[in-house]
Amino acid sequence: MRLQLDGNKFIGEIPESLSKCRLLKGLYLSDNHLSGKIPRWLGNLSYLQDIIMPNNNLEGPIPIEFCQLELLTILDLSNNSIFGTLPSCFSPAYIEQVHLSKNKIEGRLESVIHDSPNLVTLDLSYNRFHGSIPNWIDRLTQLNYLILAHNYIKGEIPVQLCQLKEVRLIDLSHNSLSGHIPPCLVKTALSGGHHEAVAPTSSSQDQASASVNTSPMGKEETVQFTTKNMSYYYQGRILTNLALYFYTS
Repeated sequence: MRLQLDGNKFIGEIPESLSKCRLLKGLYLSDNHLSGKIPRWLGNLSYLQDIIMPNNNLEGPIPIEFCQLELLTILDLSNNSIFGTLPSCFSPAYIEQVHLSKNKIEGRLESVIHDSPNLVTLDLSYNRFHGSIPNWIDRLTQLNYLILAHNYIKGEIPVQLCQLKEVRLIDLSHNSLSGHIPPCLVKTALSGGHHEAVAPTSSSQDQASASVNTSPMGKEETVQFTTKNMSYYYQGRILTNLALYFYTS
């Protein structure tokens, strides 16, 4: 069973009556006006694979009970008012997409990124994460999108990023990174290949930003990258060249 209620005008808290849906596999509540804390009882719905609730007014921490969701594939809580730290035990074996951008989540980056072999998208942008990019980032062998912009990340860019063979977009802009950009990344970014199906649109934004949107009831994604006054969209796996974004001026 999957419950899709996106794009409405629902208000109030997520109803506790949903806790009785023991066989629920997908909960899609994006683009509403829901408020209150993320219910702890969601962690008891052991069949949950997709939790997609961006663009609401949810607040409070991510419940530690989410560590019980062993089948979770997509977690999208972006553009809410979530604060606190991501539970250190949160590392679902099948997780593919983690979207937590535009919240107030904090903590050391090394404690947040886990050895998740199926992880394709990690978007932690516009939060309060600090620390450094871990040297073992290359263990995320399926990673396509690494978006860490607008945080407080320090240190050097680890050369292990060069080992991510599936990566399509790296956005490290607006942090406190230092040292040298690994030559292998620059070489990869400037090498042969081309972007396909790029659709630029006008935008009033002057700063660079990137976001990855999940598609409810499916796995295909759309990546929007905005730099200066142009927006570019990439859908699914059509992006064939590496894009790197470290800073803007």
